[in-house]
Amino acid sequence: MASTTATTPTDVAALAEGERRAMAADDVMAEDNGRMGGVAAPTEGRIMRALMAESCVDACVALDAALVAGVEVQPTTCARTLQLCQKHAKAKPALRLLKRMEERGMGGNPVAMRCAFFACAKRGMLREALELMSRRDSTSGERYLGKDVLVRAC
Repeated sequence: MASTTATTPTDVAALAEGERRAMAADDVMAEDNGRMGGVAAPTEGRIMRALMAESCVDACVALDAALVAGVEVQPTTCARTLQLCQKHAKAKPALRLLKRMEERGMGGNPVAMRCAFFACAKRGMLREALELMSRRDSTSGERYLGKDVLVRAC
């Protein structure tokens, strides 16, 4: 039976050199495809890693960068990031993300509004919370948030 592993020192050195070159080529490709001006390119994967680590700041920064860059982001990813903002009472990032989502045509859903509302309420930003409460759906004219959120926030 023939073995595919290297048996002589020359074969081992050749394999090591080939692996080193392949890894270097992968690194170059990753730098070309995954970087923009020395900063990691915003991707949904980067946002998801921050969400899994429950790093609110990293998730917000990555999602904000992705939305600004025009990267296609799933609405569920946006909702999960806003839920993390609510959990950690990060009202300003939540409001900024909500604004960016609306600019991209993704905002204006009850889940996003609710998360931003509770983040504001936890932070004591009552004016912003009430402003979110007064927003209405442009098509139906109904409020995004009902009176129940006001009761729960108290």
